[in-house]
Amino acid sequence: KFVHGPVAGGACLACHNPHGSPNKNTIRFPGNKLCYFCHEEDRMKSDHISKLKSEDAEKECVECHDVHGNDKEFFLK
Repeated sequence: KFVHGPVAGGACLACHNPHGSPNKNTIRFPGNKLCYFCHEEDRMKSDHISKLKSEDAEKECVECHDVHGNDKEFFLK
C-alpha cells in the first residue's frame, strides 16, 4: 500500500551498490547515514525526539521502518 519513492521508481541503485559496497545488503552508506542522504538528519531527529522516548530516538531507522514499504503509513513495522 505504501511504497518508498526510490522503490516505486525502480531506483534501487539510489540506495544499493551491488558492485562495491562493504555494507550489509549492499547499501551505499552504513546505518542511518543512508536515510540521511535524502532525509534531512536534523529534521528527522527533532521530529522523533518530540514523539518518542529519548532512548528510542537513537535507534537505527530500520528498527522501526521497513525501508522498501508495507501496508502501514510511514512504513512502520
